[in-house]
Amino acid sequence: MPEEKLVGTHYNEDAMNRRLLKYHPKNESEKGDLCLKDFFEMNGVESLTLDCVNKEDELINKMKIFFERKGKLNNYMSQDFKDIEIESKNLQSNIDKINATHNEITKA
Repeated sequence: MPEEKLVGTHYNEDAMNRRLLKYHPKNESEKGDLCLKDFFEMNGVESLTLDCVNKEDELINKMKIFFERKGKLNNYMSQDFKDIEIESKNLQSNIDKINATHNEITKA
């Protein structure tokens, strides 16, 4: 995200340092306990590690390749959008018919 968009938000160095001071004690084990990533790796689930300094579109492309490496994902929400699009076209068709009928009546 460009720095200009962050001006006036809580995304600044002081706020980040404050959050990190709270985060580290709660999420890093002094005893060397395993983390969530270790759990997935121990159970054979691949994980993706990205350098977030990269450009956003480059990160998205890398994630897409990682997610779709074993085949295209099925996003069930896309069907909902298709249904909404069909319903919208049907509504527009009905509106057009009503307008045409109205125009015929007003001409007579």
